[in-house]
Amino acid sequence: MLLFERRIAVVQIFVLLLGGYHVVVCALLSMQTPTLRIGTRPSPLAKVQARSVAEALRKKISADELQIQIVEIKTKDDQMSRSTASTQSTPLAVKSIDFTGALDQALLNNEIDAAVHSLKDIPPTARWCDGLDIVCCLPTEDPMDVLVSVNGYSSLRDLPPNGTRVGTSSVRRQAQILSLRGDLELVNLRGNVEARLNALRDGKVGALILASAGLNRLIHSNHANVHDFNDLKWHNIPSEEMLSGACQGIIGISTRASDTTTSDWLSKIHDADASITAAAERAFLDVLDSFRPS
Repeated sequence: MLLFERRIAVVQIFVLLLGGYHVVVCALLSMQTPTLRIGTRPSPLAKVQARSVAEALRKKISADELQIQIVEIKTKDDQMSRSTASTQSTPLAVKSIDFTGALDQALLNNEIDAAVHSLKDIPPTARWCDGLDIVCCLPTEDPMDVLVSVNGYSSLRDLPPNGTRVGTSSVRRQAQILSLRGDLELVNLRGNVEARLNALRDGKVGALILASAGLNRLIHSNHANVHDFNDLKWHNIPSEEMLSGACQGIIGISTRASDTTTSDWLSKIHDADASITAAAERAFLDVLDSFRPS
């Protein structure tokens, strides 16, 4: 009987110890620093933009409060937009190229907590994913398009007549170019920014149209392959020649609509003025999109 009682006592002690261990483990787990997973496409520009979001957060939130992890999400279209530029017969919009869908799906699958975009790339509301919100905008940068060339052309009107090849796969840019200069030849040039600049250097096109904000972000980053611009010149295209895209120049961050924790973190770097601009321009874009043939 005494032996049995001793065994019971040992079991009770073991249960108490196990319970105490469980409490300690739970307490330690609850004390772990939360991690914010920021999703980005793997292109050099996209990664520069994701790092700018991480750096802005780090200035507001210490590492003891929040860990930040950048997660690269590759889409099938990123695999096509490799480091060597390519041409195609139709513009990106006509081919339904989607550079945000994989990030959107990663959010919905809880693989990431936030996705960083050039806000101009997010589709109009009617064609975007349900369950996601744009909860944060960084301050607006230069919204203009730039004309990049070796010869230093300052506007579309300065380009040589009759067949100068201009590289852009944007329907918006192509329509405005042809309205002003129907004699130019448009080339649906694809690839990351560096690849397109190399295509210009190699003479595949005589000029290139890029977003000023994206080009400036790359130039001022630590990305080694874009620092040598001595052989290229660029000028903002005057607004009377080309209107910029809706939300161009704004970095936007999307999250799951239900994720208030992530929204609270991102609110610390949210720029209200950029958000107002984005809301107005996206509302205008939604109205235009409503006339799109189904």
